[in-house]
Amino acid sequence: MTGEINGIGDIPIQFRYMKNGENKIDTVVAKGDRFRYVAQKPDDGMFDIFIKYPAWRGVWYEAGSLTVSGNIDKPKQLEIRGTKDNDLLTAYNKIRWAYRERAPGQLDPAR
Repeated sequence: MTGEINGIGDIPIQFRYMKNGENKIDTVVAKGDRFRYVAQKPDDGMFDIFIKYPAWRGVWYEAGSLTVSGNIDKPKQLEIRGTKDNDLLTAYNKIRWAYRERAPGQLDPAR
């Protein structure tokens, strides 16, 4: 997985997942808004990216080359592309994000 998240700079990024029934956390440090991570196969097929508390984004573990893009100002709206299920999840989330930004009384437009 490679990523470029505008505004992230040189901060640590956490990858959280379950492995053999235990919670695991891997950390990589971004350099100049970019990072690279080799995902470990999680028990349930998904892992989470945390770049700014409390924001996270779920990712399907699939063979292939994944890319992450987005902006630190909207950490829940990271786009993960490069594999069938992650492309589909990103397309679904884009519709959800657009709806939430237009919903009356929306408290957190970064969701």
